[in-house]
Amino acid sequence: MPLLRNGILEQTSHAYLLENDMAKPKTDSTAKVEAVVSLDRFLEMAADDSAVTTQQVWLEPEHDVALLAPYVKNLELICVHFPSFTDGRGYSHARLLSKRYSYTGELRAVGDIRVDHILFMLRSGLNAFQFEATPNEALLQTLLHRYNHNYQPTYKLPQAS
Repeated sequence: MPLLRNGILEQTSHAYLLENDMAKPKTDSTAKVEAVVSLDRFLEMAADDSAVTTQQVWLEPEHDVALLAPYVKNLELICVHFPSFTDGRGYSHARLLSKRYSYTGELRAVGDIRVDHILFMLRSGLNAFQFEATPNEALLQTLLHRYNHNYQPTYKLPQAS
């Protein structure tokens, strides 16, 4: 699945949700698979301090972001799931994580991600985007380079390399 990170579109990354007792999926060696645990599974592991072996968490729209607050400094990746482009709860999750809880790691939008929503998602604190299908690269580059000045200083514009 395509992943947009730092203005660069990568073609071989995939965050895979590990729910409850699921094992990490087996893939061919060309695909980079990141096993990301559900919030519930993470909290179960965190209850037993020695069991926390992951630094990657998956949030669904119905999850309470406040439950992650004590752990955000130790997480390297939080995937915020957008099951539908019309479901805006992920924007609130991202904003809370980045502003209220000062999360500085990768905050990745996964699910039904649309190219024309990326600038809005950046404003909420998301900084990586995993698409279900390969986006139109010309449109993506146009959007990433459309603005060179912010009138609202709440977020940085993406920097393409």
